[in-house]
Amino acid sequence: MVVYGDIVVSVNTALNFLIFLLGGRLCGYPTRPWRCFVAGGFGGIYALVCYILPSWVSSPLGQALSFSLISPIAYGFRRRAIRPCAMAFLCSTALAGCVFLLTQIFSLGAILFHGGLYYPIGTKVLLLTAAGFYLVATIFAASALRHGKGELQSFSVSLGEKTLHLNALVDTGNTLQDPMSGLPVAVLDGRRCGELLSLPVPHTALQDPTGAFSVLQEKLPHIRLRLVPYRAVGVDGGLLLAAPCTVQTGKTKPRKALVAFSPTPVSDGGEYEALIGGDLC
Repeated sequence: MVVYGDIVVSVNTALNFLIFLLGGRLCGYPTRPWRCFVAGGFGGIYALVCYILPSWVSSPLGQALSFSLISPIAYGFRRRAIRPCAMAFLCSTALAGCVFLLTQIFSLGAILFHGGLYYPIGTKVLLLTAAGFYLVATIFAASALRHGKGELQSFSVSLGEKTLHLNALVDTGNTLQDPMSGLPVAVLDGRRCGELLSLPVPHTALQDPTGAFSVLQEKLPHIRLRLVPYRAVGVDGGLLLAAPCTVQTGKTKPRKALVAFSPTPVSDGGEYEALIGGDLC
């Protein structure tokens, strides 16, 4: 059997990239695509090494060791990264099961090579299977993994000398982040915007975020206001006015984040005044 190294590396890089991206998305963990791609590249190199070095490299122990070394590249060396790492491992196992199912459906015989069994799955079929798996998992599993309502946390937002203490709803499916800095974004009820900025701001003005940005940036030049793009149900794309703040959830350590101001109430019953993603918990 002839093995083309460039194809092995490129295909496995693409597969690992999708797996790491999916693992983070299903957990509501803010992943950076370039980190997932770099981690996928190392996974592609490992796949090629498995063809070259002795069989113990591709053994379950070797695979577990390589995964434990590569996955932190995608998610960072943080304790909260354990969950997306575990999810990525489960996604990898599930994808392998889907590929194996295809081999059984089409009665593809296995090839013994370098002490292991390999199935003659075409590159296009393999990539299409991975893309379909990613799509299905995103649509059906993501909503099931999100936490339900009622998960409220005490939440404080500080901007300069002003600090707001309020309740926030935790939604780990919320992956909103600043595309420029990668900071997580908390969504604050726009009616508290003026209080935080120490400046009268009608929450109706936030319905025109670009206009509000121009006016407020001129009045508050010391605050680096942002416009954050977002998507929601029924909204293909929109912008939210946001400000860099220091936030604290429960008893966690204060950290930097963007606080976006919603032009509409975030809670119908007023139980909470902010929405936060899993990375802020």
